[in-house]
Amino acid sequence: MNYVEIAILAVLIGSIIMQILIARIMVKIIIQSAENLDSSVAEALNSIVENIPMGGEGPNPIQLMVMEILKAQFSPNPIQVTEVSKGSDGKFVKQQ
Repeated sequence: MNYVEIAILAVLIGSIIMQILIARIMVKIIIQSAENLDSSVAEALNSIVENIPMGGEGPNPIQLMVMEILKAQFSPNPIQVTEVSKGSDGKFVKQQ
């Protein structure tokens, strides 16, 4: 091997080592950012919960009406089953 090949290999190995170090630093930064984000989100949720008005007026009549309509739409309706029978010729027969 001549000196040019050795120099190329040294540069390649050096760049691989640098990429590994950069990747490790990026992982540390990402982990720290995620932890900071978690604490920021927790603080934001706490402030939202503390600032929600819990007392005072109740819902107005229009809100109650809308709530009842939504309840009625999402409540399960009973399923009506109609029994169908077949005649001797294999066709469906109307119920009397």
